[in-house]
Amino acid sequence: MTYRILVVDDEEMVRSLACDALAGPDMEVRLAADGKQALEMMGEIDYDVLLTDATMPGMSGLDLLAECLHRHPDTIPIVFTGYATLTTARQAIREGAYDYILKPFDLEELRESVRRALERRNLLQEHTRLPESTGLFAVSVAS
Repeated sequence: MTYRILVVDDEEMVRSLACDALAGPDMEVRLAADGKQALEMMGEIDYDVLLTDATMPGMSGLDLLAECLHRHPDTIPIVFTGYATLTTARQAIREGAYDYILKPFDLEELRESVRRALERRNLLQEHTRLPESTGLFAVSVAS
């Protein structure tokens, strides 16, 4: 299985660093320079994880997070920022961010956060499929 990760940041170096840290045989990493481009890309294919900077020109990462969860509720969002405050951290978590990472981020911390987000997504998908499987099992037993 290949996971799809979308990294959104207005700084090319941050996008490139995140891509290099996450890319692998089971990870397809795509990059967007802003929220508008990210939404366009999310309209084309589904992503498992969204990594977004909180502070970007135009659409903020928190606005992108809210829009992502509205349009793609199965995507697990992670917010990172170089301008951390307790208020933005709380807001990101309240808005539905799975994790909140400070820049400059440690590459291992980033990989671990994405790994945990993918585990969460897999568990949520299994939870969604469980009633279907149980229903099919009940029908087959009744037959």
